[in-house]
Amino acid sequence: MKIPISINRNNFITIDTSFYIGYYSLNCELSMVSTKKDYQKILGSVQKPVKGEAGKTGTWSPKKPVIDLEKCIPVKSGKPSCFNCWLYCPEAVVTRTIPPEIDLEYCKGCGICQVECPVKAISMEEVKIE
Repeated sequence: MKIPISINRNNFITIDTSFYIGYYSLNCELSMVSTKKDYQKILGSVQKPVKGEAGKTGTWSPKKPVIDLEKCIPVKSGKPSCFNCWLYCPEAVVTRTIPPEIDLEYCKGCGICQVECPVKAISMEEVKIE
């Protein structure tokens, strides 16, 4: 992902004030910073989704994502690659591990991970949460 950043003729780093990271909109109030350290501080303060922010949403939908590990790119390659399911999950319930795991207590069953999976390794199935 490329973040719209440029350096003006006064050697100031400028950041585009509105862009998207996945499904999250980022709006920077500061448009000019003087050093690379300031730039890193601004980007380091971007809000990240937190698991459970909306409570235990696992009962919202009877359908939950199930990963077919034989199709999953990180599992097949043994390398930390792809992870679109992790990147696009609005509830941050997918781990960035090999194999990826989904916390079904907090997954609301939106199906975004299924749509974003390039190899269709995720299917939405009826799952009972205990």
